[in-house]
Amino acid sequence: VGLAFAADKGYLKFMKERDINQHAVKAKLELTDEDLARFGKEHGAQLSDEELSKYLSVDPQRLSKAAYRKKAVQQLMHGKPEAKSKARNQNFSAVVPLEDPPMPAPDTAPPAPMPQSLVLFGGRNFAVLETVGIIRIPVCRTGNLSLTVMVDYHCYDGLAKNVEDYEAIEGTLTFLPDEVEKLLEIIIVKDNIPEDNEDFYVELTNARSSSKDGFAALGPIATARVIIVDTDVPSVIYTDDDYIPVLEAKSEEGTKEEQVVHITVRRKDGIGPVYCKYVTEDGSAVEGRDYERAEGELTFAQDEMTAEVAVTILESCCYDHKEDFRLILYDATGGAKFDPDTDGGEDSCVITIVITPRIATRDIRSRTMRALGVNWQKTQKGHENWKDQFANALTVNGGDEEAGPASGFQWALHLLTLPWKLIFAMIPPVEYCGGWPCFYISLAFIGVVTAFISDLAGLVGCVLDLPDFVTAITLVALGTSLPDTFASKAAAEQDPYADASIGNVTGSNSVNVFLGLGLPWTIGSIYWAAQGRTSAWQEKYASKARFDEWNSGGGKFIVIGGDLGYSVVIFSAGALVCMSILFLRRKVFGGELGGPKVCKHITAVILVMIWVTYVILSSIRSLQSAAESGC
Repeated sequence: VGLAFAADKGYLKFMKERDINQHAVKAKLELTDEDLARFGKEHGAQLSDEELSKYLSVDPQRLSKAAYRKKAVQQLMHGKPEAKSKARNQNFSAVVPLEDPPMPAPDTAPPAPMPQSLVLFGGRNFAVLETVGIIRIPVCRTGNLSLTVMVDYHCYDGLAKNVEDYEAIEGTLTFLPDEVEKLLEIIIVKDNIPEDNEDFYVELTNARSSSKDGFAALGPIATARVIIVDTDVPSVIYTDDDYIPVLEAKSEEGTKEEQVVHITVRRKDGIGPVYCKYVTEDGSAVEGRDYERAEGELTFAQDEMTAEVAVTILESCCYDHKEDFRLILYDATGGAKFDPDTDGGEDSCVITIVITPRIATRDIRSRTMRALGVNWQKTQKGHENWKDQFANALTVNGGDEEAGPASGFQWALHLLTLPWKLIFAMIPPVEYCGGWPCFYISLAFIGVVTAFISDLAGLVGCVLDLPDFVTAITLVALGTSLPDTFASKAAAEQDPYADASIGNVTGSNSVNVFLGLGLPWTIGSIYWAAQGRTSAWQEKYASKARFDEWNSGGGKFIVIGGDLGYSVVIFSAGALVCMSILFLRRKVFGGELGGPKVCKHITAVILVMIWVTYVILSSIRSLQSAAESGC
């Protein structure tokens, strides 16, 4: 326990930390071709290579999930820093060259005269969605517009293939006098196969003029790249921030006001309709007093890239400086998934909303509450939950209406367990004092129940003429271990790894041995060392063979081992066989649990037989050596 605590706190610096997020994005976030296509579709702008490079050079890096969580905690504790300008919000028309063009060197020959008419593409890069149907690429003419100019054009493949992804064109464009732009129309072929984005090229050649008054030539952009963005890839749902600070609702003239916060959810890749569910979850803020519960389904329609979730913040007497709750996006459908690099990973998207009070409460009641560490909203919520505990204890199936009418067996079970339900309903909810009263009172109740079960098991063993040792390893052990067994079964079904299911059993037994035996034995040792060898102590151990050795010096706490040594040897042998089976399964099947149906059933039978063998051998030895005793 001490080593686990030290490792969790990071005190064991020599231990190598395991990289939990092995899929963290290491490369810089780049502008996707789909973003470029969408930008061109909306604004009619085309980017040069220089503009695109400058745009990407200022785009921020994506961080790992751990880094995002650390950032959220820092913002929660120290406030959110001023937002930095984002590259995707830049006006591309404002992009300027990185440096001034070089000046010509002195004593050099003057440059050749420029042609009177230049023919070039309207941009170097064009990106379209594969669903666009037809792309129109502008070809521009500058300079002397009085000339008649002709230029040849043709397409050639890149990653995109002619016929399969687009229909190549070839021919000659003619610019009549005063014409400054022509359009090349190319058909884009849509398929239903998920694939990477592909590209092809369009090239201008052989610019010429039919007039003797001037000549024509190709401009600096004689080749254009066309990127076809695949729309069959799954959409990725994400939010810009995992942490959203808001101010609490403002009240005026004694009336409570509400504040609606709109949280923007985005998606990248894909254009088809996708859906996901959302729900709010309490943190230190309490539903119904600090905010209104939000639950529903978020829809991204065809070609829709953003959607909003509305969350209502309520005005309340906030005794804490900051309170938070979470908005959880989950169960994405329509082929969508969540960004693995945001809080929540691939299974969900978690947004933490932090409510900050507008003006700190100054009256004595507020200061007293803060000094005592009391969250008044949670305390009121605890009152309601405590009331619900008793209501659920008195009703069959805990008042679950979805369970339907109760059967006769359920009624019998309810009446049989009703006293225990009412007793345990007395435990206060976790909303009080950070859950510590619930923790300690639960421990006390568990101790009382354990003592009660132990006494009942002893009486049953006495009636059946079984030694206490046999009763302990059968009735008592089954009663205390079955809950761990069911917990391990649930963990094995819900967790992709066996750590939780196996660790639950080993951890429970470690607590039973080290804490369940160690703590009372330590208390007993201290007690008898202080009491000394009393007459009652001497009378109890006078008949033991080693009494003369024990009856010297100070008082001693003595536990008679009996057949414990033999039982521990049998148990250790069974544990060794069990561990060997787990290691063998790891080598053969690649995991400790599951595997082929026949093999996992054989393993289950072997493990059960190990326990049965331990119980039989230990019980036989105990029955042989136990002295006859009555109830």
